[in-house]
Amino acid sequence: MMISTLQWFPAHIQRIKEYIRMTVGVDSELYKVWDEVDLITQNMYLSTMDANTCLRWENFLGIVASPLDTLDDRRSRIKGYFASNLPYTEKKMNEVLTAMCGADGYELVIDPHEGSVDIMIKLNNVRLVDNSYDVIRRMAPADMGVNARIVYNEHGIFRAFTHGSLEAYTHYQLRNDPIFMQDRNRQITLTRYTHEQLSAYTHLQLLEEDL
Repeated sequence: MMISTLQWFPAHIQRIKEYIRMTVGVDSELYKVWDEVDLITQNMYLSTMDANTCLRWENFLGIVASPLDTLDDRRSRIKGYFASNLPYTEKKMNEVLTAMCGADGYELVIDPHEGSVDIMIKLNNVRLVDNSYDVIRRMAPADMGVNARIVYNEHGIFRAFTHGSLEAYTHYQLRNDPIFMQDRNRQITLTRYTHEQLSAYTHLQLLEEDL
């Protein structure tokens, strides 16, 4: 928005040098005020709040942010805490995880017979794993176990199976059946070994084998 207080003076005043110089200083201060008003407006919304507002909400909600978190990571985490109100249903859990991780950033599998809730977080949301677990743990019934894990490489999971063995499963089962949800070695696990020690393993073995 352009600000020019000089235009509000009569035409003959606008030609006076002293008034021209004075309004330049006044306009500069008005720009600062306008920027502050714009910042206040942005901080009213979770999607556009700045780092200082995020910090205030994190202190209020008891959230400990990682130094590696981006501003969007922090905003998403706070959104999840605000979205996790009643009712505590599967639909509500999906709404919360969507607010935190995005519609394609997670998978939620609830097995009422086994009494388990599994949250698979996609790799691009790796820093939200602990917070996703905390939020869903508060929402899930006390007698159900909650597990949160990272999905490292979905396609790599199926390399251990033949096409014939996978034909018996539907697309939904391939994405959600527990036999395909194998624990993966994290990168920090592999740092204990040298490149020479790991060179004998395939990429799939590095992810799946107990090293």
